[in-house]
Amino acid sequence: MGFQMKMEPDGRIDNSALNGIRLLCGKLGADQISKKITSLVGEYGNWGQERLCRRGVMTGFSLRVYVEPFLSPWRFDLRGATDLRLTCSDRGVVEGEGQAHGTWAPPQVCPKKHAICGLQTQVHTEGTNVDDRGLVNARMECCEVPEKGSTCVPTDEWKIIAHCENVGSSPSRCTYAYSQGVTHTVSATNSREWETMTTIGFSASVSIPYIASNFGAKLGFSGTTKTSWSTTTTKTWTASKKITTDIFVRARTYLVLEQVVGECEDFQVGMVKIRVKEIKM
Repeated sequence: MGFQMKMEPDGRIDNSALNGIRLLCGKLGADQISKKITSLVGEYGNWGQERLCRRGVMTGFSLRVYVEPFLSPWRFDLRGATDLRLTCSDRGVVEGEGQAHGTWAPPQVCPKKHAICGLQTQVHTEGTNVDDRGLVNARMECCEVPEKGSTCVPTDEWKIIAHCENVGSSPSRCTYAYSQGVTHTVSATNSREWETMTTIGFSASVSIPYIASNFGAKLGFSGTTKTSWSTTTTKTWTASKKITTDIFVRARTYLVLEQVVGECEDFQVGMVKIRVKEIKM
């Protein structure tokens, strides 16, 4: 989500500038900070304001590093890092309230489908008679964000898709439609999370193989629908499409048509498996 910096105010001859970094973390798409991460922190300065990505997650960073010019006939002031710049997955850049001294190092960027999840800092901790430099280097860890289709818990059920009624004395045909394949639904509750995931390279179509493996591994043979999800056809694991067909209905008969439908959080899977319940009128 963002970061805070511990800075020693500018003005002293021996200034240590940046002394600490605190990463502010939260769940994908969330507005609230749920965890704060620090590594080694220097003794000087105070924690500044929270700097947050407007949208998305942290995917890269850059340190500004500075060596103070000659200040007197007897010393240099080596300040180490003076500011931090964070790259967000929505292509935004968040910069700290550090010092204007120094040069920005080349940005370090996480691979696709990864986000910053950890921190390691190197801090200069010499005694009082040696130049104080504070934080002089930082490493940030990139973690792979799991595919949503691989982490959800799949379930299935027989779902009613149509009713057909024939009150006449002769047989008739009934036309009905159903969805076959995988549908991804973006709701009000998951829209921010999915928006964040798309900024680091995810797409619903790419998730389909992970969903198929997940259903096969976690649901296997369903006792609810008597369906084997580990031996389904390729038609099941494609982008959803609408199928329209018809069925023969006997005279004075009422039909209830049901389809095996699987669900896994944002994803719904319509199988090519339909049963018919016939009720005489």
